[in-house]
Amino acid sequence: MKKSMKQILVAAGIVCIAVAAWKITPSEAKLENTTPEQQIIQKQPKPITYRFGLPVDSFNVVENTIENGQTFGTILAGFGVDYPIVDRIAHKFKDIFDVRGIRSGKNYSVFLASADSNEVARYLVYEESPVNYYVFDLSDSARVYKGEKEVTVKQREIAGT
Repeated sequence: MKKSMKQILVAAGIVCIAVAAWKITPSEAKLENTTPEQQIIQKQPKPITYRFGLPVDSFNVVENTIENGQTFGTILAGFGVDYPIVDRIAHKFKDIFDVRGIRSGKNYSVFLASADSNEVARYLVYEESPVNYYVFDLSDSARVYKGEKEVTVKQREIAGT
């Protein structure tokens, strides 16, 4: 009887250890050895960074400048965007932005998302000027919209004799 009681206690101890290990996640285990102030800092989510109204943290962003002779189609083809999507954007959204208006020397950014083993272009942002930009949504439900960067006006005065 004593031998079976020992076996039951050992088995119960093993079960308790397994349940405790299952319930404590690695992040909680790390929090056990920290002060309450450190725990508050560690539990706060990382703030999301936005650029052109898009969450930069969710994408791999490639920034470049349009070279002489480059077109809207050649830029997107370099990032694996299918021609039907390029054609749909060029024709359907001509009233918002005519893709023939892309000029060399202007900046653009491509937002790439990981899909399976390769990266897929999800957005292209064309910076028309230091303030105005256009966002091209490259998903199946393609759309285009114009945006403006926030501008801070600082007035300064200088005098001299």
